[in-house]
Amino acid sequence: MPLFVGSLRSNAPMHVKRRPVLSHVRVIAPLLVALLGLAACNSSTSGSAASGSGSGSTAAAQEAKKDKVLFESDFEGVCSGAPQAGAAAYDKSQAGIHPALGFYSGSSLADSRMIAMDIPEGFTREWTDGKNTLAEVQLVVCAKRVKDSVVKKCDGYQRDGKDTGQAITLHNATYEVKLYAAKTGEEVASKTVDLKTDKCPRYARGDQTDEYPDVKEDALAFIQPHLKTG
Repeated sequence: MPLFVGSLRSNAPMHVKRRPVLSHVRVIAPLLVALLGLAACNSSTSGSAASGSGSGSTAAAQEAKKDKVLFESDFEGVCSGAPQAGAAAYDKSQAGIHPALGFYSGSSLADSRMIAMDIPEGFTREWTDGKNTLAEVQLVVCAKRVKDSVVKKCDGYQRDGKDTGQAITLHNATYEVKLYAAKTGEEVASKTVDLKTDKCPRYARGDQTDEYPDVKEDALAFIQPHLKTG
């Protein structure tokens, strides 16, 4: 017993292990949870805003596409049924001129590439610097070559009095002529045209190897009733 008392009165330093102040922890923990919750809320709100902004950007892009200056090449896709949003609406019940553009399979091209077709003045629109004149186009006519057969070989072409050795294959051809509403890509009218020829071209152009009947006149005659109504 005396030993126990003496130890209490000892002057030796005592090391006391401090316990954490739980009251501080209890106060700080809810604050941390609240802060984390606020951060998550802000993140969600930011995500929603970004999503909304994305929708707005898409709508703005579509409007910009409608208002952009159009070129003739912007209408080529209509030949495949793709709408051109920037074009004018076509309504056959409306009397007047319905401006058109045209594309066709060229007479000297062996592939299916389309080239621009000349539409009579007054029934088309031409690109004009500083103006979006092609936005007035309502119709697009497309004449695609879908079948052909060989007629004969054409040769004897000369340059500077000497035979060039160039030979051209002459073809008969079948074309699908279709008229589309430019803005919607909807087909308005269609016709199959069979063309035959036995006349060799007078001149051989460059490295030309094939010649097909020209479909332009038939295509223009076909669409004429649609270009002016009322």
